[in-house]
Amino acid sequence: MTLMGSEPLGCNPVTGCGKALAGRWSAWFGMPISLPAAGVYLAILISARCVKSEDRTWRLRYSGRSLAATTAMAAISGAWLLWVQFASGKNVCGYCLCVHCCGLLSAGLVWQRLRRWSRQLLTPAGAGLVILILGQAVVFRHPYGVRAGAIANGTRRPTPADRHLRITAGGRLFDLDAQALPTLGSPTANHFIVVLSDYTCEHCRLTHRTLERSGQLFSNQVGVIVLPVLLDPAANPYLPPGVTNPLPQDAALTRIALAVFCVKPTAFAEINRWLFAEDRVRGEAETRAYAEQLVGPETLRSAERDPRIRQMILTGCELFARGGSGAIPKMLIGSTEISGAVEDAPALAQVVQREWGIQPTTGR
Repeated sequence: MTLMGSEPLGCNPVTGCGKALAGRWSAWFGMPISLPAAGVYLAILISARCVKSEDRTWRLRYSGRSLAATTAMAAISGAWLLWVQFASGKNVCGYCLCVHCCGLLSAGLVWQRLRRWSRQLLTPAGAGLVILILGQAVVFRHPYGVRAGAIANGTRRPTPADRHLRITAGGRLFDLDAQALPTLGSPTANHFIVVLSDYTCEHCRLTHRTLERSGQLFSNQVGVIVLPVLLDPAANPYLPPGVTNPLPQDAALTRIALAVFCVKPTAFAEINRWLFAEDRVRGEAETRAYAEQLVGPETLRSAERDPRIRQMILTGCELFARGGSGAIPKMLIGSTEISGAVEDAPALAQVVQREWGIQPTTGR
């Protein structure tokens, strides 16, 4: 599922499963950690099938030694990855917990028959743990997915005079007017990154901070169009019910931010930065209070009835759904689609350079 960019049944991008799969500890020497893990559990299964428990000499045979070694690997790896999940605080995956508990249980069942040799298993298990940690810490894949050539037409204006960007996704042409949508950076730039995100998403928070750093590299050459992807099925008609567990303020935060844009486009970048500034989800009351400081209480209440808000929400949600869904945030850069949290500004700059040939501004 990691290789295909899909998610396990019952998981979504903002649950513990999604966060665990998007983290650096989900890979080993650049490959999904589930691949070597599958090999270990397959070896346990084959070894256990070859062992005959009524034969007292099974411990001395290759199948017995293999069973002892592989269960030791599963146990020590499971203990390490359990610690990683609980140490992160928010990235606890139910599937992972079950798998690691199976590893510990299988080791316990085997080791109770190998009490005399249990200490001999500590050395290879310790060595395996060191290799596991090094493979995760030193060489790891990007925690986001990149699909080159995934976007038709791209996110570049056909001519400098044409304000519109045209993107084909899922058989539909999306005609985006950069000056009529929430943008970060210059609204007159010739190139735009389209980012689909949600204000209650931890991965989106990290990505928007990266976009701010990248914006300093490219000055006014590249702008960012921000479109919402609500995680609440009640407000997102393209999201099946029960797939997510949205926070109660999910739709409200987006409506308030878009209302600020409708009456004062230049203030959108400020409220967008404020919503993503802290390592927590802002509340509806404090967000409304901050928006009222930017545009005024009466103006904000009037702007929240603007029909453009609903249309912008539907556009972002449909573009995300027709683009194959997957993890959020999703960035569209030229013909490249990036799904998941991006914290590496230089890596993002490389994609921009490859797509549009734009060199970073010197001295930044």
